[in-house]
Amino acid sequence: MSKTMNQVSNSLYHVGDTLKINGVSYHITGRIKYKDKNDNETWDEYQLSEFGSRSKKIWLSIDDENYILWKSCKKIDLDENWELLESGVEVVTEAYDDVDVDPSDTASYNEYVNKSTGEYYSIEEWDDETEYCSGQKINGLNIEWQQGGKKEKKKGSSFKFLIYCAIALGLLFFKFPSGCNKEDKVDAPSIESIMKDGSQFKSETFITGADKQYATIFKYYNPTVVAVDSSYFFTTTDEVAKYIIKNRYGQTSHIQQDIEDTTNIFILTDKECCVIYHPVDEQQEKKNATYIHVASREWTLKNLSSPLYQADSITQKFYLDTYESYGFVADSTANPSEGRHHHRHCYVLRPFGRYNDYSNSVRETSHIRRTSGGGHGGGGK
Repeated sequence: MSKTMNQVSNSLYHVGDTLKINGVSYHITGRIKYKDKNDNETWDEYQLSEFGSRSKKIWLSIDDENYILWKSCKKIDLDENWELLESGVEVVTEAYDDVDVDPSDTASYNEYVNKSTGEYYSIEEWDDETEYCSGQKINGLNIEWQQGGKKEKKKGSSFKFLIYCAIALGLLFFKFPSGCNKEDKVDAPSIESIMKDGSQFKSETFITGADKQYATIFKYYNPTVVAVDSSYFFTTTDEVAKYIIKNRYGQTSHIQQDIEDTTNIFILTDKECCVIYHPVDEQQEKKNATYIHVASREWTLKNLSSPLYQADSITQKFYLDTYESYGFVADSTANPSEGRHHHRHCYVLRPFGRYNDYSNSVRETSHIRRTSGGGHGGGGK
């Protein structure tokens, strides 16, 4: 059956509902209701997940009789073809299920339309980041409601959330004094699971080590052209590293960037060792691809003599030096029979603080990565 335009405007779509839009079926996984701070105009946004796809979520924004599908995009250089449609300050009045905003959260927004292509573009400035989204207007008659789902769960106010965060941070500060690099005990996903869940990453190969355990090498190829509506097209190892950090909510033990080759990045967590680098070809030239080596710390300790896959000597030395400086002592103490067979360097690398600072920033904001939809601009914080 199809819902009428008036029914949609009254928020009769809910989390768990199934919609068919232009012939494609979607689940509603989150819902937000907004109000403009100046004129009290209200609108709804629905977070959609396409059936059978792990691509980045999209948003359906419904404002009166305007229906727009939004996707996150890169910043666009506005020229004379772009016309400002609306601007203001949006306030979250209701939030449901899988969204990372709370009631009373606010953002300023600017929404533009391209007079030549009809494409929409929004800029939303939240308290911790700026979000850019591209949108396409659709016909409301092409939205078909197919079936209902679970009962949606309404989120409480952000004021309570801030109180809980303040208490939690106070307890952590009391237990771990300032400067301690111990990981917060939150349920952060493993790097391996982050790679497997990301549709843009593929398992390239495996390195078998002691006890028939293995390290996994994931690959992401960097396209020369980045499509506006594509999901997470990385162009540098820096963006891959930040993607991992965000999806682990900032929970890392140490992150090091190679001073000699800054495209090499090492991430150590409580259980895993990860190296992000560009591989080399037979002529020992860097290729336009990104490899992510992921292994348990136990595997790393037992297989330090195993070289990284298609890595040059600079990357290989960086990998060994960083692990020996920041992971070897703890791991060899826990596994003395393994550590005693390896000659450890007598120096410790100077920390390269950029990514550790970034990780701390993500963690200090209560591991919230703002990907939920904003007001008129869609996609949002």
